[in-house]
Amino acid sequence: MRTISSLVTTALAAATLAACGLSVSGIADTSSDGGSKGDAVASSEGGGTSSGGTGSSGSASSSGSASSSGSGSSSGSTSSSGGTSSSGASSSGSGSDGGPDGTVPVDGSSGDSTAPDAPTDSPADVGPDTTPPPDTGGGCSSATGCYTIPGGWSFVAVVGDHTTSCPSGYDNPSDLFESPNASNGCACGTCEIQGQPTCEDGTIDVFYDIRAGGPPGQCGSAGSPASNGNSPPGSCGTDMYTGILALSYSSIDLQYDPPPVTGQCTSAGTAETANVTFGAQDRACQTNGAGSGCTGSQCTPTFTSPFQACIIKSGSQACPSGSDFSQQHITGTSVSYTCSACGCNVTATCTGTMDLYTDGNCKDNQTQLPVDGQCHAGSGNTFNSYKYAASSPQNLACASSGSSTAQNLQLTGQQTICCAP
Repeated sequence: MRTISSLVTTALAAATLAACGLSVSGIADTSSDGGSKGDAVASSEGGGTSSGGTGSSGSASSSGSASSSGSGSSSGSTSSSGGTSSSGASSSGSGSDGGPDGTVPVDGSSGDSTAPDAPTDSPADVGPDTTPPPDTGGGCSSATGCYTIPGGWSFVAVVGDHTTSCPSGYDNPSDLFESPNASNGCACGTCEIQGQPTCEDGTIDVFYDIRAGGPPGQCGSAGSPASNGNSPPGSCGTDMYTGILALSYSSIDLQYDPPPVTGQCTSAGTAETANVTFGAQDRACQTNGAGSGCTGSQCTPTFTSPFQACIIKSGSQACPSGSDFSQQHITGTSVSYTCSACGCNVTATCTGTMDLYTDGNCKDNQTQLPVDGQCHAGSGNTFNSYKYAASSPQNLACASSGSSTAQNLQLTGQQTICCAP
């Protein structure tokens, strides 16, 4: 009984393996005489395995494997050792059957096992980055705090006063001035009389009053005419006051005012440089090489406000075109100017005598009255001509008048400073 049961069990196992297309000898075990492999694996040259069934003779083993020619149609049959052959057992490797691992490509293309997976990104996503790199401001430019110094100019640190010390790396300060104003820079000097003044030239004014006895009055009325012309000076004149109607000079008081002194004087203007003001006062500090930040024609200074980065050159210059330095300052070490002469007046005390004549030719009955601006009693006659004789000026003096004005004002030791904004 035990033997029969074992045989039955073996027969059932063989039948099961034959139904699954496997040999009883094991998976992937093929004899050398061309016996069929238990799993009937198809060998493919360039395509996938056949999806069609394998021809079977009804037995568990087949005598050969299916080969694929690589064409679109099935070319061979699988022969079995004792059964019929089935056409279409092997596939030509068309793309519909999938790749060697049994998977089907997502795009439906041929299942070439050597082809890489198709990229899933678009060309714009995976192409080279054509965006230009950002501008980092390389090179020497004011944006990076670096300045290129034009030929013929020197780099300086400039501050707007004469008391601030130069920054590190800079020394030899030059104290400079801008926009001078000399409106109060001149004064009048001492007056000097030119030549010899006189009291001879000019009219002689006459005043009178009617005497009522006693001392002379005030001579508060102007004569008619009011002045003797005295032209030319000291000549005989008839243009004179002769009294009121028939009243003689014995009835009136007379006052003669002398002409003013005639003369010239000068008062030269003098410079008062302490009163000159300036629109700005600058201190320019030269680079000393050590720590100035300058190499060759390029400077990268480290000083901070209130100092400015500037260039300097002797004389009055235009700022270099196209450079970083566009703010022009015309400076100088000092100023020069001249002062105009002041107005000037000669003063003196003038006196003289009036010689009066009864005739019209300055000959008869001469009577003399003082010409001193005082009221004097007249004489007893009526007069028709006169001569004036002037005395030398007394208390001679010269006084200035007006003011002196600055002229030809300019900076000396001119230098042009051009600063970066």
